[in-house]
Amino acid sequence: MEAKGDGRPPISPPDAKKMSKYDPDTKMPFGLATNFAKQVAAKDYPSSPTDKLLSPCSKKLRRKRSKKISEDSIEYWNPPEDLEIILGSSSVARADILRELGWDFRCIHPSIDEKSVSCGDPFRLPVLIAKAKATSILGEVHGTTTPTVIITSDQIVLFEREVRGKPANEDEAREFLLSYQEGKIVQTVSAVVATHVPTGRQSAEVDISTIHWSGIPDDAVEHLLATKDMIYHSAGAFLIEDADFVQYVDRIEGELDSIRGLPIKATKRAIRSVVSSDI
Repeated sequence: MEAKGDGRPPISPPDAKKMSKYDPDTKMPFGLATNFAKQVAAKDYPSSPTDKLLSPCSKKLRRKRSKKISEDSIEYWNPPEDLEIILGSSSVARADILRELGWDFRCIHPSIDEKSVSCGDPFRLPVLIAKAKATSILGEVHGTTTPTVIITSDQIVLFEREVRGKPANEDEAREFLLSYQEGKIVQTVSAVVATHVPTGRQSAEVDISTIHWSGIPDDAVEHLLATKDMIYHSAGAFLIEDADFVQYVDRIEGELDSIRGLPIKATKRAIRSVVSSDI
C-alpha cells in the first residue's frame, strides 16, 4: 500500500475475522473498522529524553491526552480565509456538508470512470478513486498561483465482506435494499484526499462508520425504488439522511457526515496537513 501524503507509513488492512468483536471505548467493530481507523488517525509525537523515565501507565495516559487534544482542536479548526477551496464532486450531499460548515467553495465535477479503478483492498480502493478524481481536476487549475485545496472523496459500502458501490441498475438496487434485514450491518468506508495547488502536496484520510439495520419491508423497498432516484448515485443504494431510510435504521456507530459521504474531521485533518507549511 502506498505511503500517505503526510509521510505516515502505509496501513495494512485488518483481519476480517475480528469484525464481530466490538471496542468498548468506540463501540465500533474491531478489525474492519476500529483497528484500521485507529491506525489511520494515529499521530507520531516527538520523543523526549525523559520518556524512558515514564511508567507504562503514564505513557498510555499521555498518548490518550495527545490524541484527545488533536481531535478537539480539529473540531474547531477552519481553513485560512485566503485559501480557495474546490470540491471535486458532483455529490449534492458533500456540497451540503461544506455549506453547513459555512465554507466558501466552488465545485468542479471530476471526469473519470470510477469502474476503471480496481483494487482488491476495500480500504485502499476509495483512496485510489479519490486521488484519480484529484488528478482529473488538476488539469483544470493548472498554472494557478492562488493557494488552493482540492477536496475529493469516494465511498464504498461493505456488506458481509462484499464491496458495494453505486447500484448498476434497478435489479441490483433491489438486491441491496432487500439484504438490509433486521440485525444486518453495513460499514461505510469514506476516503478524503486534499491536494494543495500549486505545491502538489497531497494528504489522504479514511473514516469508517457502521449502520445497524432494523429491516426494510419488501413493499417499502419497491416504494423506495420508485421514488428515490438518488439511490442509483449512492454507494450501497441508501441515503442515511433521508427520512424514508432512517426509519429502517436501528442505530449507527460513527459520524453521520461520514456516512453521508464526507467525514468532516477527516476532511479538516487532510486540509490542515497540506496547508500547514503555509500557515
